[in-house]
Amino acid sequence: MLLALRGVTLAIFGEETVPLVAGRAAFVAFGRAVVLGVLIQAPIVAAAFVAGFLMLRYTGFGRLVYAIGGSEDSARLLGVRVERTKMLVYAISGGLAGLAGVLFAARISAGITNYGLGLELNAITVVALSGTQLTGGVGGVVGTLIGVLFVGSLFNVFNLDATLNTFLQKVVRGALLVVVVVLQGSLSMRRR
Repeated sequence: MLLALRGVTLAIFGEETVPLVAGRAAFVAFGRAVVLGVLIQAPIVAAAFVAGFLMLRYTGFGRLVYAIGGSEDSARLLGVRVERTKMLVYAISGGLAGLAGVLFAARISAGITNYGLGLELNAITVVALSGTQLTGGVGGVVGTLIGVLFVGSLFNVFNLDATLNTFLQKVVRGALLVVVVVLQGSLSMRRR
């Protein structure tokens, strides 16, 4: 679906920036609003982080998510409605992705059809680097936040360093993902 919908978007709009239609001043003002000295996006993201942390740590739904991540078959044998729970997790994930898109569009007052290409691999890198096992069962939002801050800082350094061109940055990003996945695989083999 990712590739299909991306293709539909590019077919309709091309690789162009689509400015917001006049009359959306309130939306743009919201995207550029400052709360306690930071852009409005920061407290919204912080609230989503806290909500995710509390949900995973202190609710039955969070325990179901971890159970399914540990072993879908075991969770199913315990009576967990695996498909329903996974559908809710995907819906929450999609909702948060939509929120991120709205916040981004409000901030730049436009829609950019090809923005975000390849960010899926950045997300996987952050999650794997944060200690969340790609095989499931282990992980959390605190480690992911630390991974986001680390990888975001690293990539910002890349952007500030004019000697490392964009293509080499992608090589480094890909190599980082490979290293993290290999290390995770070797560590999980040792635990067994």
